[in-house]
Amino acid sequence: LAYNGITVGAFDDKNTLYRTDDTIYEYSSYGFHPSLAQKPDIYASGVNIDIVGFRNTGTSFAAPYVTAAVALILQDYPGYASAPPLLKSILISSAKTVQGLHFLDVPDLNSKVICVAGIGDRSGKYYLINVNNSDINKKMKLAFSWERSTTYNDNPTLVNYNIKVTDPDGNIVARSNSLTNNSEVVEFLTTIEGRYRVDIS
Repeated sequence: LAYNGITVGAFDDKNTLYRTDDTIYEYSSYGFHPSLAQKPDIYASGVNIDIVGFRNTGTSFAAPYVTAAVALILQDYPGYASAPPLLKSILISSAKTVQGLHFLDVPDLNSKVICVAGIGDRSGKYYLINVNNSDINKKMKLAFSWERSTTYNDNPTLVNYNIKVTDPDGNIVARSNSLTNNSEVVEFLTTIEGRYRVDIS
């Protein structure tokens, strides 16, 4: 298992613009690796894809969509090429999340997307996010991804972090508690102006 890679699954978009009728392609594997890492990281359209006069189906035809999305990010932010966790955070935070599954998508214009990436030990770290008056009553989606050490003495299956978000008044507005995959996602509504604190544990 490539712990620091981005695994891609395929979904059937039923040739519509709506997410409500999308289904996971029946031959696209998903679930938990023996390490308890949940895979895949993100899904893209992979059923009846038109390719120069013929159609084909499978994860091999979903992965190029994700590759293209990464290429578009790097076109505007070439420096991100040296920060794979940040690229993964951007993909996941801008994806449409349905029942814990992330579908490749453009960012929701009514959402505020925040991406946080970490390399090395991030336990006990925190980030502050400023929410202005114009951002009140918007959905905020925050993704945190990190690299796993692949050294012989460091078991990557034991690496896991969780997110807790508190508002300026100290109220917990979101928390994550997924298994040992190397990304976490939370969504919440910004109800007041000020600094929101994101704790990594």
